[in-house]
Amino acid sequence: MAIPNLITVPSVVFLLPLWFILQSCLPCRADDSYEHVNTLMSTKFASGTYNPDLRPLNNQSRPVNVEINFALMSVVQIDDVQQRFTLNGFLSLEWTDERITWDPADYGGVNYLTPLPKNIWRPRIVLWNTLSDRDLFKDDVSPLRVRHNGLITWNPGGLFRGLCTLNMEKYPFDEQWCYIMMCPMSHYWTNLEFVPSGNEFDLSFFSPSEGWDLTETEVSVVRIETDVKKSFSSCPQFSFRLKRRPTFFIFNILLPVVILAFLNTMVFVIPTDSGEKIGYGITVLLALSVFLSTVSMMVPQASNHIPLITIYLFVQMMISVLSILASIIIVYLHHANNEDESPPNESHTSDGPILKRLFNRIGSTSSVDPIVGPSQPGGPNLNGQTSSSEANAFNYVEPSKSNVYKVLSKHINRVGFIISTIALIVSNIVFLVELQK
Repeated sequence: MAIPNLITVPSVVFLLPLWFILQSCLPCRADDSYEHVNTLMSTKFASGTYNPDLRPLNNQSRPVNVEINFALMSVVQIDDVQQRFTLNGFLSLEWTDERITWDPADYGGVNYLTPLPKNIWRPRIVLWNTLSDRDLFKDDVSPLRVRHNGLITWNPGGLFRGLCTLNMEKYPFDEQWCYIMMCPMSHYWTNLEFVPSGNEFDLSFFSPSEGWDLTETEVSVVRIETDVKKSFSSCPQFSFRLKRRPTFFIFNILLPVVILAFLNTMVFVIPTDSGEKIGYGITVLLALSVFLSTVSMMVPQASNHIPLITIYLFVQMMISVLSILASIIIVYLHHANNEDESPPNESHTSDGPILKRLFNRIGSTSSVDPIVGPSQPGGPNLNGQTSSSEANAFNYVEPSKSNVYKVLSKHINRVGFIISTIALIVSNIVFLVELQK
């Protein structure tokens, strides 16, 4: 009896791809036992043939190319007064170590190792623009992975504290450019060259900040002279742009200041007889002083650009001071009366205050002549004779200089209200226009 032919063309077409899949998965099996990994670690690191102090190249005349990027996790703090920032993130560095390569088939399919970072050569870099600890990675516990082809991935991370010169001119509607710069202190660019692995930050794990919006990021490499011998180092630079969220400042500082500036003009609306005119103006001035002190504590004291909000507050304080001075003059004129005046023949020789004598002169020149009737006592009649029978026909009216003072105070009050209103409108318009530039 003939044996049937079970191997047909359709079966071969189906079994061949399955055989290739199984063969490709053989290195992925659980053959990377403890013995294989221990043997590989001993061969590469414990034999004494690997020196972590030497650059990982067989030809030491060539530079080591290290791909680098920055993964930002959050903006922890922006200190406006000290002009500092704190970021939470980690670096991503990749390079090839030509001295650590192996065939996975010789070690049970082991494709990668995770040795301690101190046993591997790494590009030691330090923070350039910082006042805190420059060596961020001295702990040597950051994760590191070595692949069988020599590709090494190192991801050191932590809190990055740096300095940033802030431009506070348009505070709180400002945008700030800051950067983190790192430089290798033991290698020049001819021995170690950094290459950006991307033009922007890795924001896969980024959490937005409550006070700032991240609008732009940039990764670049610059060469900085780090030696008196005109030698340059390859330094990665991570720049970022932040835009402030001004909602808190608007409702707590800006709007109250604008309202107080409007109240400056109301000092001329208060009646002079109320006795609260000067006290009201001083109250507004003190409130503006408090807000100016608050804003001064929120901005750098040595800023190259004076914040517009500080200039705006100073202008409103000057308007308030001038309004108080005008109110003092208005109240003084309003309460001036005849009892404070000297007779006309003594006004020129009085030793009283200059301001009082000045208004006495104004009152004497502005007063009308006494009304003398035809039969006033001591006055001649039509025939040139004094008539005693008509002495009481007309009464003599004594001129009053206090009425002139009150009229003058009212005019000053109206002019002060108009000028302060114009100053308020102009200052607000200029402030808004400057913010839009």
